[in-house]
This record gives sequence, structure tokens and C-alpha cells, in this order.
Amino acid sequence: MWDAATITQEESDTRNSYIAKFLMTKTKAELYEEATKRGSSWAPCATFEDVPPECPTGGPGLLGDSGAPGAGRDHQVPRSTPQGKEMPWRIQRRAPLVGEHNGEVYEEELGLGKDELAVLKANGVI
Repeated sequence: MWDAATITQEESDTRNSYIAKFLMTKTKAELYEEATKRGSSWAPCATFEDVPPECPTGGPGLLGDSGAPGAGRDHQVPRSTPQGKEMPWRIQRRAPLVGEHNGEVYEEELGLGKDELAVLKANGVI
């Protein structure tokens, strides 16, 4: 037995490496079956690929484009569920881009003025 609060990062990384190598040799079903036999609280974590197409909350339509402009890559997000003709999924608003609201935060929330922002920018703080 080991206490995660008292071991070094190097020791933790080494242990995690051995554990990861072992886990990669087993399927989710094998790990779950063995954990159940031993009374452990392990359970498989499903991926999008694990969700069957006939499942009303999954399948090919489970992910949708985020609508983020200029992101430079395809941003897929989980769609809301359930899906159906009467309640089609749509993005009501996109997630903000990194730094998109910095001005509002600096000025409105923190109360910084234009001169203070200029000094922070000149010094590489923001």
C-alpha cells in the first residue's frame, strides 16, 4: 500500500507507467469482470465509439460542430439529448474563443483603465 500524498512525482509517474502498461493488455470487459470478482468499484468508461447507432442518445449524430469561427480545426461537441424530429439539436451560441472576453474582464470586472492596460501589455503581463 502507498500513500499518494507522500510519494514523489517521479515515484508516482513510475507506478502509473506500470499500471498503464498492464491496463493496455486488457479489454474493458476483462477489467470490469475481474474488478467485479474482487469487489472493486471499477467500471468501464464508454467512448463515443461505444455508443450503438440505435441508441436514441448516441450514434452518428452524437457529436455536432461547435460553430466556433476561426478555430483552425474541427471543434466537435456533444449534442444535447434526446434527439428527435420534434426537438432538433442546434447550437444556441458558441463557446468563446480563448481571450475573446479579456477586455470585458479587465475593464468591467477588474476596473482597469486604458492606461493601466497599456502598461500591463508593454510589460508582457497580458
